Amino acid sequence: DPAMMELCQEEAEVLVKRLKHHPSILLWCGGNEMYWSRDMQYPGEYCMGEPIIEEIYRDVCQKWDPNRYYHSNSPSGGKFSNDPLGGDTHGYTHRWFVPGREYPVFLSENCRVSAPEYKTMKRMMTEEELWPEGYVNIMTKSQLLPWPSSWSCHNTNDGHVKLGPVEHYLDAETPKELIYRLGEAHSEYIKGQVERFRRGKPFWDGAGTRRTGGHLLWKFQNNSNLISYGVVDYFNEPLRAYYALKRAYEPFQVSFSSDDHITVWVVNDTPDIKTGRVDVSLVNLLSGKTEQKKQFSFTCEPDESLMLGSLDTFGQFSKNTVLAARVEDENGNFVTENLAYTEIERRLSFPEEGTMEVTVEKQESETILILKTDCFARSVELAGGVNGEEFGWRFSDNFFDMLPGKEYRIRILGEKQTGILKIQPYYWKKEMKMKLTE
Repeated sequence: DPAMMELCQEEAEVLVKRLKHHPSILLWCGGNEMYWSRDMQYPGEYCMGEPIIEEIYRDVCQKWDPNRYYHSNSPSGGKFSNDPLGGDTHGYTHRWFVPGREYPVFLSENCRVSAPEYKTMKRMMTEEELWPEGYVNIMTKSQLLPWPSSWSCHNTNDGHVKLGPVEHYLDAETPKELIYRLGEAHSEYIKGQVERFRRGKPFWDGAGTRRTGGHLLWKFQNNSNLISYGVVDYFNEPLRAYYALKRAYEPFQVSFSSDDHITVWVVNDTPDIKTGRVDVSLVNLLSGKTEQKKQFSFTCEPDESLMLGSLDTFGQFSKNTVLAARVEDENGNFVTENLAYTEIERRLSFPEEGTMEVTVEKQESETILILKTDCFARSVELAGGVNGEEFGWRFSDNFFDMLPGKEYRIRILGEKQTGILKIQPYYWKKEMKMKLTE
């Protein structure tokens, strides 16, 4: 209808003129999943609205912001609308098999769902909704949901089928355990995906150039009080998936690719040449002892993904271990680190108790926690506040693993620097409490 077309053009002109100077505008995109929806529902047929995105919006952007790229629709650009090897792609591999998706050109939307942390869930739900009487967290023929049916009232868009690999984690007996299960599955998904996309190529093509040019996680924050894709909840509280994303996007990255062989990689997304070494250790989860070691030297150019070599010299080893990589520069300064498991968590055993040393260091207006344990500690949670004061605490890292005997320095960020702080590795039976003062 001509009148509708005129309104589309008028609206587009207003938006482009208003927003084109905003520093966060990377490109203009005419629409979301139009061609893909057409291909899934009406293959080969005309795509409704195509003149709007291919002609009107394109012309408006060319006229009012000619130096910025215009993308007609997301995803599009390959042999089919969601082709990872030709255009941009959306990562709904929980619903579709997409050939070539492991190393796409550009993954412009990639998501999984997890629940906010316990303090937020208590605000969202009644006690009965949070854990209905008689509920058992096991998926069966008659109970296909991975959470209580009452949780679905706080979710949208079929989120129960968009979870991370929850089957890798123990079934839950409490709300906190279920939140852990969903959150760690989301974190595992993000960690594995981002590390692979940043490597950008398979181990057998280690000398080649990166195939993957970018990745966008959907999404950063939930804009309403629900269980959804965001890694920050409605109350500005980070989920554990937020910290997994933060760690995965360290500018200089070390990671493991576990396939037929385990290979060690570094990725340099800084503007400088990086030179140094990677120390890899194989650590027993229960004893805490280092069973094997290997060292790699590297020189990594900017925008380079470099495979350093394999861990074949480790031979056959127990999977109740963790791979630990530590990167130092040529002067011996710490750069980054990473841990990786070679088995799903529900088949692993972790220490249930240990000793943790905690000291506090003050640097001007900043408080730094220095943590050290005598055994491996899985998913250490830092939580502030009692009596309803849990909200508003910020940390440089959280829900992280700790190797025995190693110091971890965690900065307390934001306005809250004093109060009661709780520290607990997930599998330890007891939590620690300490009082932070001025």
